Amino acid sequence: MYRPSLKSTWTLIILAVVSYGLYMWAEHSRVLVQREYFSEKLEASQLMARAIGILRDYRLQRGARIDEINDPNLTALIGQQNSLITTGSGLLEDRITSLNPNIAGMAVALLKEAGLKEGDAVAMAVTGSNPGANLAFYAALTVLKLKPVIITSVGSASWGANDPGFTWLDMERVLYDRGVYPFHSIAASLGGGNDMGMRLSERGRQQITEDVARNGLVLISEANLRSSIDTWAKLFQEHDPNFRYTTYVNIGEGEASLGDPRNGKLIPDGYSIRIPPHNYPAEGLIHRFSVQGCSILNIHDISALAERFNLPHAPIPTPTVGEGGIFHALRYDRTVTTAAVAILFVILIALILLDARLFRMRDEGVDPDTLM
Repeated sequence: MYRPSLKSTWTLIILAVVSYGLYMWAEHSRVLVQREYFSEKLEASQLMARAIGILRDYRLQRGARIDEINDPNLTALIGQQNSLITTGSGLLEDRITSLNPNIAGMAVALLKEAGLKEGDAVAMAVTGSNPGANLAFYAALTVLKLKPVIITSVGSASWGANDPGFTWLDMERVLYDRGVYPFHSIAASLGGGNDMGMRLSERGRQQITEDVARNGLVLISEANLRSSIDTWAKLFQEHDPNFRYTTYVNIGEGEASLGDPRNGKLIPDGYSIRIPPHNYPAEGLIHRFSVQGCSILNIHDISALAERFNLPHAPIPTPTVGEGGIFHALRYDRTVTTAAVAILFVILIALILLDARLFRMRDEGVDPDTLM
C-alpha cells in the first residue's frame, strides 16, 4: 500500500510537481507597479519632451538642417563634430542617450535621493557639452519647485551645443522666454581649458563673448583658473548671501566646477553626501561646496547613470515618455508568494511528521503496512 514518505520515489516526484506548480503560481503573480515619485518623474519627462519640441521647432523655423545620420531621432539638438566653440572631443552616443526625455525622471530620482524639498536652494554648474542632461535637470528642478542658481561654461565638446549661433545660453533663453523653465543662468564663462577658452581660437573666444552679451549675462573672464573659481564662488555667494545651498550639481567637465577634468571620474557619478578624499589633480568649486557642507550631484558619465536607472543607451527611436525602469518595476504579489511558501512548508512538515510516526512504529515493532 502506498504511504507518503520522503523516502518514497513517488512522493518526491509528486512533491517536485507540486513545488513547480507553486513556483509558477508565484512567478506569474508579478505585476507592474509604479516606482517612488512616479508622478513627478512623469511630469518632468513630459516637460523635457516639450522643451525638446520647442527648441527643434525654433531651429527648423530658422533654417537649421538636421543631420539624420548623427541625429537619428531628429531632435535638432545634436551639434557638430567641430566648430569654433568646440572645446574637446565627446561621444555622440552620450548626446543621444541624454536627449531621451525620460532622463528627466532620472534627474528627479537623483534630486530626491539628495533629500531636496520644495524651495531648497541648489547651486548648479553646467556646460554646453550635453544639452540633454541640462534640459533634464532643468525640468526636474522646475517640477520639484527648487531654486537653482546656475552658471554656465559656454564652450562645448563635440556633438553638444557647439553651434556658435545657437549655444546652450540661446537654448536656455528660448525656453525661459516661453515660460517652459522659470530660471536661467546668472553668469557664464568661456569654458574650455582653465575656464578661459584655452584650445579655442581667438575667433571662437570672441563668438562666446558675443553670445554671453547677446543673452544679457555677466561674463566671467579671468586670467587664470584659480581667479575664475573665485569669481564663480563670489557670484554664487552674492545670489544667496546666507549660503542656504543644500546641494551642488555639476553637469559635465567644466574646469571651474571640477578643478580638473579628470576629477569627473574620481568623484562618483550621482549623489554623494561629501566628496570622497582623494589626491585630486586640482580642486574646483565642487570641492569648496562639499567642504561647506553641501551634498553633491555629479553628472559626468550620463550613459553609466542611465544604465544604473534602467534607461536605454543611445535609443533609436526616442522612447515614449513614461517608458523604462525609472518609472515602473515588476513586483511579486506578496499574498500569492506567501501562500505558495506556506503551502509548501505545510506539506514538508506533514511529510516529516508522518515519517517520524512511521519510524516510531517500526521501533516499537509494529509494521505500518499491517494497519488498515
